[in-house]
Amino acid sequence: MPQSDSQKNDFILHHVEWALPAAEGEAAPEENKLVWYHLDARKPETFEWLTARPSVDDLTAGILCAEETRPRYLDINNGVILILRGVNLNENADPDDMISIRIYVDRNQIITCQLRNLKTISDVKARFPVDTPPTSSAHFLAHLIKALGERMADTLGQLTDITDELEAEVMESPEYDLRNRIIRLRGQAITFRRYLAPQKEAIGRILSNESLVFSSRDRRRFQEGYDQMFRYVEDLDAVRERSQIVQDELSNALAEKLNSKLYLLSVITGIFLPLGFLTGLFGINIGGMPGVDDPSAFWLFLGAMGGIIFIQLLLFKFYKWF
Repeated sequence: MPQSDSQKNDFILHHVEWALPAAEGEAAPEENKLVWYHLDARKPETFEWLTARPSVDDLTAGILCAEETRPRYLDINNGVILILRGVNLNENADPDDMISIRIYVDRNQIITCQLRNLKTISDVKARFPVDTPPTSSAHFLAHLIKALGERMADTLGQLTDITDELEAEVMESPEYDLRNRIIRLRGQAITFRRYLAPQKEAIGRILSNESLVFSSRDRRRFQEGYDQMFRYVEDLDAVRERSQIVQDELSNALAEKLNSKLYLLSVITGIFLPLGFLTGLFGINIGGMPGVDDPSAFWLFLGAMGGIIFIQLLLFKFYKWF
């Protein structure tokens, strides 16, 4: 049974063998098989199992089981190590908390390792069940890269949509709470680009490998995967630049609103400054103040202050201060 190993060992999450069509001149039937092992890198047994395989040395096993990884490409022995990242689409997870998938590929075997569940693996399982084999390990790898890119499309497209929304909101009604949303958007774009930029370079280097057998269709698939990552990186760069412009526009708009309020307060202060002087002057409690014994002096004083206010408003209007 193809799943027998996974039934014995819980660190083997998926195991399938495919019989590939025999190519002309290949007499050994065992060379016409392709096997895929998908492993749980958190289990200590995984490292031991990997090092026990003749095609995997300690260095390769260490890379496949490492806790911290960045996307990269390595030629090792007769195979390839490829470290890639996919968006985190698990429940209650942040998409920018990207999940690594560690891949070892040679002509007759594929080993993938994960620390956390990656939904792309389910897509690949559905694409290549037991009765539908890939034509080669390169064919399998090309579809895995394509599936990773397809899972990213909606998430990265949402960043562009959010940028459009923020631009419109800043233009229509700039508010302080938009600042946190812009910072969050820029942080996501930076995190995605941190992994996708080296991932693009890693995918681009696959076609230079000589140990894998590439058909012309496989080469087109890898080129499509590279072009897709290239577009994603460009889109992320655009989101970062646009979000910086939006943040600058928001800062300018908020500063303008603050300046207008401060200007209004300055105008009000300018109006009441002479009134405060007069009330302070006439409020001193010493002898000789005019109008102390006149019952109409209070109303005359109010009228004088009203006249002063009216004259000030006319002057402010004349000089276009408001």
